[in-house]
Amino acid sequence: MHSSASDGIDAPGELVALLKRTGITDFALTDHDTLMGLPAAREAANVYGLRMIDGVELSCGIQVEVHILGYGMKRPELMQSTLARLQRQRHERVDRMLERLDQAGIHLEVGDLPIASGGAPGRVHMARALVDHGYASSVNQAFQRYLVPGKPGYVERQKLTPEQGIQLIRESGGIAVLAHPGIIQADPALLPERIDVLMKMGLGGIEVHHPRHTPTQIQRFTHLAKQRGLIITGGSDSHGLPGGLMPGEGTTNWHEMHHDYNQFLSKIGFN
Repeated sequence: MHSSASDGIDAPGELVALLKRTGITDFALTDHDTLMGLPAAREAANVYGLRMIDGVELSCGIQVEVHILGYGMKRPELMQSTLARLQRQRHERVDRMLERLDQAGIHLEVGDLPIASGGAPGRVHMARALVDHGYASSVNQAFQRYLVPGKPGYVERQKLTPEQGIQLIRESGGIAVLAHPGIIQADPALLPERIDVLMKMGLGGIEVHHPRHTPTQIQRFTHLAKQRGLIITGGSDSHGLPGGLMPGEGTTNWHEMHHDYNQFLSKIGFN
């Protein structure tokens, strides 16, 4: 899940309170390229008696964007300098996006973007500002009109390589998991080969269960994970956006959830 520390709607503590109301007992907060939401989420989890797994979602890639989830980092302080650099780059990117939009007659300022104090800015914040100021009717329309490659507000983001992302997670004492492989913009036939390459870099798991994965994809990813001895993870990938999935949704067909989750807890050494 994602909080306002990156591109989610709810503040970390508010998100945990929502989990309590909906009956969710275990969760991971995986904000994009930041750990800033974890202390507040941890405090709320302790108040409500929920089990929380520290997480992060790193934006990686060279030619194809690949997201790497990190779970259970035992030495998160080792990530901070790299994450601070990624945050600076995110802010610089937002400034360039605003300049390009201004040249196209779309006039916004940084203060118009709904970025939480210290949060990690991204295209979702820009899209929400475009909607709020009448330039689009929905976040999806804002993306398609202004924020995808070839459109006036798009600026390529600097990213870690997958190897750097995996190494950063492992050096911090966590396990690296390939996020939502079903929506990677690459030839799906190459996925087994890509996973084998990532495994040599230290990949430990695959996010098999994701709301945008089809039953066929879930079956295929489950087979790939078991064949290669990788842990199986999943989640709602909830951002709290209007019309989007709420925490806990999108994994109803995860028949071996209990078994997979116990393996996951064992792998990250969660007591």
